[in-house]
Amino acid sequence: MMSRRPAEIKNIKCDAQNCVYNSAEDKKCMAGEIKVGTPHASTSAETICSTFVCSIQD
Repeated sequence: MMSRRPAEIKNIKCDAQNCVYNSAEDKKCMAGEIKVGTPHASTSAETICSTFVCSIQD
């Protein structure tokens, strides 16, 4: 049985094209909820999306 992807998270855009939760045609996040870190970030370059799951399989 295939699980359904959660609905779009409103007003969250995602440029991570290889994420399974990225709606590539309009760059919407479809994860349902996201977690962003790291806890000690002081600039945007030090943050990451912990929800990212790579869509590319080896």
